[in-house]
Amino acid sequence: MDWSNETGITDFTGNQGFIYRLDYEGDYVYYGKKDFIMDVKTPLGKKVLELQTDKRLKNYKRVQRESNWRKYEGSHDSSGYTLIKKSILAVYKTKRELTFREVEILIKKDALFDQKCLNKNILGKFFRNVASEKK
Repeated sequence: MDWSNETGITDFTGNQGFIYRLDYEGDYVYYGKKDFIMDVKTPLGKKVLELQTDKRLKNYKRVQRESNWRKYEGSHDSSGYTLIKKSILAVYKTKRELTFREVEILIKKDALFDQKCLNKNILGKFFRNVASEKK
């Protein structure tokens, strides 16, 4: 399933990531963020390592590559739910703004108190009250 782009942006070059919404049957939703690029540690080759005289130097280099954002379907447990639509809501240039805007959307949408929202926490600090869900 492809992403529905609500931003109108077609070239994502130079942007860090995006805020997304996943829609499921029964009007359930999930909000999150995803990076376009990721930092990967790549081991140095044998020849490069042999040339290093100082053994305290790193034996890897950092390489940026495209993440799996095109096939991504959320970081939550979606078992028992049928995905209907994947939407890109906004695109941001920095990690800081991306994280801030994700938190902003979750708070504005009252995600932890809406029973139709599948988000269970915000930043790993604010959690859905499980006891109140059982009532």
